[in-house]
Amino acid sequence: MKISEKYNLRVSSESLSFLDVELDKDNYHFINSFYIANSDDEFCVNCNLYMKSFFKDFLIQLQDNNEEGAYKLFSHLREINNIRLGMSQNEPQGRGIGKLNAEEIFNAIKDSELFKEGVIADEVSDMMIFVKNLDKDKMSDMVANIIKLPLIQYTMEQCASLNIECVDCKVEYWNKDMYAWETKTFALPVDDKGEFILLVPRSILIQRNKYTFGDFLWKYVLTYYQEMYLRDDKDIVNHRTLKSGDDKATVSKKAVYDDMKKTILLDKDFAAKFALEHPDKFKEFKDYCSNSIKNKD
Repeated sequence: MKISEKYNLRVSSESLSFLDVELDKDNYHFINSFYIANSDDEFCVNCNLYMKSFFKDFLIQLQDNNEEGAYKLFSHLREINNIRLGMSQNEPQGRGIGKLNAEEIFNAIKDSELFKEGVIADEVSDMMIFVKNLDKDKMSDMVANIIKLPLIQYTMEQCASLNIECVDCKVEYWNKDMYAWETKTFALPVDDKGEFILLVPRSILIQRNKYTFGDFLWKYVLTYYQEMYLRDDKDIVNHRTLKSGDDKATVSKKAVYDDMKKTILLDKDFAAKFALEHPDKFKEFKDYCSNSIKNKD
């Protein structure tokens, strides 16, 4: 049953500004943190303040060698069934990042030279590129926790506009001004089990997300090595003589990838090391992705 069906909304799903989710299962959509961080949309600008606030405090705790405090902040990023987004196809699983994954992701961030060297300073979305075991599903859950208060406020506004019945619910949320997790009561819609529901604007859901580990690896890292292979005239480079008599050297990125993976694990750790050694390339990638969003807004 969709939101519109449960509350007898006499409008089409497409006319709603929020995703008209099925309530009895997770819906295959994900929050796009990079879009939020780079869009000029008013809702995104507000959400980005929450993401920056959380990540800033998290990094300060790490830089002050307060690992316990940093992990305590991170430990609140748990499963969130209330948005009905994610991977599962049956009843909502809300897998979130869970305790075990939270620890793994926390340690990956803590130990990364990128964070220590300041290559990554305040972007939650950068974690998707470099942190192991953090996919778009888990990232979506993590961000939903951080921007929960804007989602609550948005949900309350939509419910008031559409006359959706709400009840008082206690909800934990990130207070961006106090740099703390707090709990407060809000009037929100609930499902048949009495669990509160958060409505999610369509605008912040992933469409074609260019800001991924795969895009960075293929379009920037491998392009760099492709140029290096040509410059050094590696064995896999092909040569042919043009009609002019000039030599034409070529090598495909696929050939470079296949050759490199014989001796190198081309994973997120490799991408992180590359970004650390070539911060200009990482910035170029980031600027390209950011501009592609701004040009659409």
